Order: sequence, then structure tokens, then C-alpha cells
Amino acid sequence: MSTVSYKCPNCGAPLSFSPESAQVNCDFCRSHFTVEEVEAFNARGREAATAREAERRQRQMGGEGTEQSAEQGPSSSEKACMRSYHCQSCGAEVVTDDTTAATSCYYCHNPIILEDRVSGEFQPQFILPFKISREEAEKILLSWAGKKTYVPRAFTSRSQLEKLTGIYLPFWLAEGTVELDLQGQGEISESRRFSNEERITTSVYRFSRQGEVKLPNMLEMAYLKSDKVDPELVESVARYQLEELKPFALPYLSGFFAETRTVNEDEVRARFEQRMEAYGTEIARQSMDRFDKVRLDRDEHVNKVDKPLTVLLPVWIMTYKFVGKTYVYALNGQTGEAFGELPLDQKKLGLSSLGIGLLVVILLLLLLYYFF
Repeated sequence: MSTVSYKCPNCGAPLSFSPESAQVNCDFCRSHFTVEEVEAFNARGREAATAREAERRQRQMGGEGTEQSAEQGPSSSEKACMRSYHCQSCGAEVVTDDTTAATSCYYCHNPIILEDRVSGEFQPQFILPFKISREEAEKILLSWAGKKTYVPRAFTSRSQLEKLTGIYLPFWLAEGTVELDLQGQGEISESRRFSNEERITTSVYRFSRQGEVKLPNMLEMAYLKSDKVDPELVESVARYQLEELKPFALPYLSGFFAETRTVNEDEVRARFEQRMEAYGTEIARQSMDRFDKVRLDRDEHVNKVDKPLTVLLPVWIMTYKFVGKTYVYALNGQTGEAFGELPLDQKKLGLSSLGIGLLVVILLLLLLYYFF
């Protein structure tokens, strides 16, 4: 498996993308580079490595041929083992599942990008880089949880905050057009009272509705593995400013986690068309609200979906297990919008209720003492 680990050209330490500066930084020597600069010197490094490998193979081919047979490519067992790779920094073996595209070494914490999983047909067209740093994400979480009285203290502990993970999740992005052609007859009834008699007058109208409605920036999650990410929770914070999308580049992933898509284009196109059909039906209903009764002679919806694009969008996610239940917190990595379910510490609640109860009893006793 092809892996990429960006190293500082000045000191050799790992490089990570910084949401604050929107650049790729070295935390060791404090150097910083643009994404374009990192791609350029990484390409030069690859060219040099390719040249060295070609020279090595040429030398081997001049030998007895035994080494040549050993270079015939990976065995079938190696091809099947797509979840294992070696860290380029410390050499440790790190195992991931089959959808992870960016991670870090569990031993030396070196950022690692699994290039094969974000290239070819799985390469996203665009990415929305993180704008909320880890420090900002922690502050937002602490402020959000601090507004609740009975949250367990461990939920905001340092060890728990370290589980806050910045991850790029794949989405499908598309624009659509709904063309409507409605023709029919509508009735409006009016009730009037004359003396003791009620009269109902019904007016009949012919109507015709034609129009075109555009639906820009429709998003659908391209990653549906509920054992790792709750799609409903992520969609609750998926209100992004998509005008800030950037052409995809690998350095944006450095220092963060990323997943590759599990939903193909045909599946998502069907979802987009369902949304557009529902939207067209709602528009048609609203256009006929003035009528008490409607008979349609023509009801045609034509849904057109432009070719969907894949984009990576930033999310901060944290899970917390409490009394047998897993609570998940999500934070929009661009806007800072937060959503999740907070755990409730029953002991805190019980002690608080007990304290309030004792206070009420004391007040009643005081009233009885002074007035009776």
C-alpha cells in the first residue's frame, strides 16, 4: 500500500496542516509552507526515490536472477492484507480498516496518508480544509457542556478531551433542477349566512403552473458505516460554507484522520432524485394552497441532477461511554456548530434534589416555629 508522510525539508520532522494559518507547519523547527510548496518538494522527493529504485533494480537484474524473482510484486496474501502498512518514520506496523484514508502511527504519532485510498476513482474533487483548530474545538466543547448542570465531570476531563478527533468525511455534492408542469381545476368554496339560511358558493378555476426550480449544493453523505460515525449526527452539523471549497490536495489531510467513500454514484444519484421529487411535490402543493379542492389533469415533474462530485468536509468527533451508553459529540470543523447528546450524572442530580428537598423542609420548619 502506498503511504505518504510529509517531512519538513529543514529538519526532517513531521508536517501537519494548521487550521489557524491554513498552511502546513512543522511543530519542531516552526517552519511553515503553503500546500503548493509541500506538494512540489514532495514530488521532487518521489522522483529521486523512483530514480534510486530503478537504479537498484537494474543492478539486481545484472545478478543471478534469484533476486529478480523476489521482486515480482506482492503475493496474493499481501494483496489481500490491505489493512496493514509500515510507518515511514519509525517502521512500526499499523493496522487500519478498509475505509481509512488518513491516520497517524499509534507509536510515534507520525501523520500518515494512505494515498491509494484517495486516488483514482476514489480521489475527491474538492476539500474544505479545517478552520477550527483542536484548541478552539476543545473550548467550544467545554463551553457547550458547561451550560449543563448535571454533566459528569469526566466528560470534560483532559483524558476525555484527548479523544476529540478531527476527521475529513466524504460527501457527494450535486446541483439539480426540478421542472414542473401542472394543469388542472381548483375549487374555492365560500360560506355565507342570510338570515337563518347558510349558503355555500363554489367558484371553479382552471389553472396552469409551469416553472423551473434550481437546487444548488445538495449534500449527501458518501460514508455509511454507523459503527464508526453516526450519519444523522454528522448531518446535523453539515451546514458548510461551500464557497470555500479548495481543489483536493493531499497535504490538507496531514495531521487529521480521513475516510474514503463507501457509497457509489448510482446509489447517491437515486437519493438526490428522491429529494428533488419530494421538493417538487412540496412546491406544487404550495402553489395550489389557495384552493379547497384540486383535480389535476397534468402533473409532470422532470428531475435533472448534474454529475455529482465527491468532497471531503471537516468534522470534530468525540465519543463518551457512560453507564452502558455511548454518547457522541460532533462539531463542524469550519463553522464551529456543535451538536450531540450530553450524559446525565444521576448521582449529581440525586444530590441536588436531596439538597433542594432539605432546604424546603428547613424553610417549612422555620415558618412553623415563627408563626405557630
